[in-house]
Amino acid sequence: MKLALMSDIHSTLPALQLALTDAKAMGVDYYIFLGDYVTDGFSDNEVVRLVAEHADLAILGNRDRALLHNDFDFNYNNQKPMHTSQQALNSASVEYLSGLLDIRKVTI
Repeated sequence: MKLALMSDIHSTLPALQLALTDAKAMGVDYYIFLGDYVTDGFSDNEVVRLVAEHADLAILGNRDRALLHNDFDFNYNNQKPMHTSQQALNSASVEYLSGLLDIRKVTI
C-alpha cells in the first residue's frame, strides 16, 4: 500500500494540485492530510474541497483550529491572513473543517 502524507497547504491550490497529480502517478492508495489547509494563500475553499474529496484521513492543523475558534492572537503576523481566510470560507468549508479532529490514532 502506498500512502501520501500532506500538510501545510496554506490555501496554495497549485501546489496541492501538483502534489495530488504526482501522488496519483505514483499509484498512491491512501491519502492522509495533516492540517493547515487554510490561510496565507488565495484558494481557501478550493483547497478544502480537494482535501475533502481526496482524504482518507484528515486532521485539523493549528491554523485551521485557530480560524474556527477565533483564536488569532498566537502570532501578530498571522492575524491578517487568518481574518482574510475566515471571511473567505464558505459554509461547506467551515462545516468540513468543523468535523475534523485535532488528533487521530490510526493503525496501518
